[in-house]
Amino acid sequence: MGRCYWSFPLAAAACLAFAFQARADDIAACNNANPEVKIFGCSAIIDAGTEAPEAIATAHYNRGLAYHAKRELDLAIADYDRAIALNPEFAEAYNYRGKAYFQKGNRDGAIPDLDRAIELKPEYADAYAYRGLVLGWQGKRDGAAADFREVLALRPGDPVATEGLQRLGMPIAAPKTKRTSKGTFKRFTNTDFAGALLEKKQAGSALECEAKCRAHSNCAAFTFNVWNTACFLKSKVTAALLEPSSVSGLPVGTASPPKSAAAESMVRYRGRVFPGTPYSSAAAASFETCEGRCEDDARCLAFSYVKASSSCRQFAKAGEYGKDKGIDSGVKRQLAQ
Repeated sequence: MGRCYWSFPLAAAACLAFAFQARADDIAACNNANPEVKIFGCSAIIDAGTEAPEAIATAHYNRGLAYHAKRELDLAIADYDRAIALNPEFAEAYNYRGKAYFQKGNRDGAIPDLDRAIELKPEYADAYAYRGLVLGWQGKRDGAAADFREVLALRPGDPVATEGLQRLGMPIAAPKTKRTSKGTFKRFTNTDFAGALLEKKQAGSALECEAKCRAHSNCAAFTFNVWNTACFLKSKVTAALLEPSSVSGLPVGTASPPKSAAAESMVRYRGRVFPGTPYSSAAAASFETCEGRCEDDARCLAFSYVKASSSCRQFAKAGEYGKDKGIDSGVKRQLAQ
């Protein structure tokens, strides 16, 4: 099975050579540039259900792009969701789902998907560009500028990155350091790296923490705690732990650490509320009911239960919590063994 991509500024459509079960005209339609034709062809392939999971994932992704082009964002997100469920390594689907969240106004929801796209494809210029736009809207000027400069390093003269830097009032220049496999880090969102600690430092962002690791001759990886802006430099990594407060990184080319076998547990925060837009908000009879929903939902990393309205908010990303006596919250994490 082969995959090809049509590349445009901040756009890509996947083109598959499907197995013989699919009709040739459906394949051609699913790869067509016209959104209506694409939806028709991809739907036929999806409904037939005779292709391999990766091919069905790409049909969902292509149909999502078509809905996206028609500004039917909820339908696009639903297809991107399905593409990712079928192929968890589908960087392009994460990228465009992040873009769709951003366009719906869910900027907090966009960042985890864009982080994941970059983690899967460390030189994915489009994902850096989208993340730069989101960070710029969030007022995170340094992070936005860093992402736009990454785009220029990967794709010199890129108009989106150039305009982004101009709007920020930042110099238009790619990173001075030449990009190499050794110098490029891959990120692991919602992750803490277990291993030998070199030292703990303060850092304003994951990018700054990464720079501190890069500058330390014995640093093999880093973990940045977003909630308390603490940077942990590691000389060795033994396992990756689920930790919603953190993002970790290690150089591209280094083997990813095994996922910890530790059991996931729910940690409660009474009188605390998580910020951002939840992906789900529904009535719940009690705090325990809300907690159980999050525990059973693989997408849920944090929740907040609003006592006055008996509503359960579920989050795919846990920002730093604030105080609120009327709300109790919790997060899902793994503790080091």
